[in-house]
Amino acid sequence: MAHFNKDAHFLCKGEVNIGADTYIDYSGGITMGDKIAISEGVKIFTHNHKIHDGHKNWKQNPIVFSSLKIEDYVWVGAGSIILPSVTHIAEGSIIGAGAILAKNTEPYGVYTGNPAQKTTNRRILD
Repeated sequence: MAHFNKDAHFLCKGEVNIGADTYIDYSGGITMGDKIAISEGVKIFTHNHKIHDGHKNWKQNPIVFSSLKIEDYVWVGAGSIILPSVTHIAEGSIIGAGAILAKNTEPYGVYTGNPAQKTTNRRILD
C-alpha cells in the first residue's frame, strides 16, 4: 500500500491469480471478483497527487484516492499499468500486455496500447 487512509482495503471475492513482480496500490481500495488473472509485472494504482490548483512541488499537493472494482473473468496482461483514473474494470475485460489503461472498460472489451483503447469485443461461447 502506498498511502494509508481509512478507505484502504484489498478484497478478493473469489479466485484471483497474481503473477510475480506485480505491484498493487490498494490505498484507495480495491475489490476483486472471481476468476481473475493478473499477469507478471502489472502495476495497479489507486491514488495520485492533485495536479491542478496546487503547489509547484507535487509533494506538497494533497493525495487523491480512487477505489477500483475489478469484476469477474478479467485478464490483465503482463507489464500493463492501471492508472488511478480507472474505477471499474468490467466483467470479462482483457487488458493486453504492456497496455496503459486510463479509463473504465466495457464488459468483454479487449484493450491494448498506450493509452489503452478498445480494439475488439470477446466472443464468448457459454
